[in-house]
Amino acid sequence: MISKSILDEFQKKDIKLDSKQVEFLNFIEVSINKRNKKIFSFLRSKKIPSIYLYGGVGIGKTILLKSIASKLNQEFEFIHFTNFMNLIKKKLDKLDGQKNPLDKVIDKLKDQKRLIFIDEFQVEDVADAMIIAEIIPKIYLNEIPLFISSNSSIDELYQNGLQREKLIKSLQFIKNDFLYHHLDSTKDYRKTNSSLLNMDSSNENEIIKLIESYFGERVKLDSELILNDRKFPVKGFTAQCLWIDLESFFSSPVATQDFNFLCRDFNWIFLSNISKFNDESMDLVRRLIAFIDIAYIANTKIKFFYPVADLPHIYNGKGLLNLWERTASRLIEMSSREYITKN
Repeated sequence: MISKSILDEFQKKDIKLDSKQVEFLNFIEVSINKRNKKIFSFLRSKKIPSIYLYGGVGIGKTILLKSIASKLNQEFEFIHFTNFMNLIKKKLDKLDGQKNPLDKVIDKLKDQKRLIFIDEFQVEDVADAMIIAEIIPKIYLNEIPLFISSNSSIDELYQNGLQREKLIKSLQFIKNDFLYHHLDSTKDYRKTNSSLLNMDSSNENEIIKLIESYFGERVKLDSELILNDRKFPVKGFTAQCLWIDLESFFSSPVATQDFNFLCRDFNWIFLSNISKFNDESMDLVRRLIAFIDIAYIANTKIKFFYPVADLPHIYNGKGLLNLWERTASRLIEMSSREYITKN
């Protein structure tokens, strides 16, 4: 049973789901069983259902859908809505002038033979609306499984936007053909996220207490994390949070692909043991710059255990000064209440 397996897994990680989250897992379980019963057992389809899960921010939509995908033994591509749109637009640009370019984009997606997980689905401009109105129905008709998380129901998307009726009409099928569910949890992590802003201490015992009290699960203290067959030097981790020693981590041969994996799999990354660096640590600083860029684009929350006002000055060299100016600005923004609470 999918729901029981997921609940058992969360329990092992000391994560307690609320009643609404459990209700959603049971809904998925029942819906999949109903679909299977409509087909004779010897003809039972292994088709992965598509899911549209919507509800308020910070209530666990992403981690629940990731857990379901893993229990369905389905390889999936996790992508934020903004990055999804950028990807589609780039593919369309390359096909400019060709006949039926969107169909060709769909064919390439179909060839990947994997579930597409679009996180934080929220249409905000007419260009995106027109593409979404065409591409989501085409993806579904081509039997590419879709998991979509959103803060809005289908009927609430793109409020007051240009040509909104076309978009909403094109997506109405989702309410009937997808496993469509409103996660009505009352727990809002935005109200507690800001509490993390108030602690700068690098005391490891205090950091452990902070993580365990905030995330409600024990920190697995370990010297390394294995992810995608790669070993990373870490201080510890939970299901949602990765804690790393800045100097140790970025002194190791980590690369852009590694940062993408970490930002995909963890909602929070805690950075401790922050100190000042010069051009003798240029490789470390390059990796840190690349990591901050990726985390910023992915909207990953970073907790820096260092005085915010001093973060822009932890690099005092000259060789990477042009690149560092952008990073310094992002360090300040990523430490702000607005950034921490926006997702």
